[in-house]
Amino acid sequence: MAGASITCTFEHAEFTAALHRLAGPYTGLLRAIAVGLQHNTIDRFHAGRDPDNRPWAALSPAYAAAKTTGTGILIGSGMRGGLQGSITSAVDGMNV
Repeated sequence: MAGASITCTFEHAEFTAALHRLAGPYTGLLRAIAVGLQHNTIDRFHAGRDPDNRPWAALSPAYAAAKTTGTGILIGSGMRGGLQGSITSAVDGMNV
């Protein structure tokens, strides 16, 4: 049975430059998608809903009794530096 093969040779710098030229026109769109995902995540965080729009589970009585900050699951005091404050967006090439 006959076969076929293809061999490609490229210089790394040229290949990287070509990828950046391809990604360039999409950067604004990717940033908009990233910011939209970030806002959606923050909105769901405030609403206490998971990615499938289901409400977060209630705190177990034992955990609720021991919890010293915040009012619910994943919520604590001083959240600017905590989990909620860590929700950000970024675009790196073609990755959101």
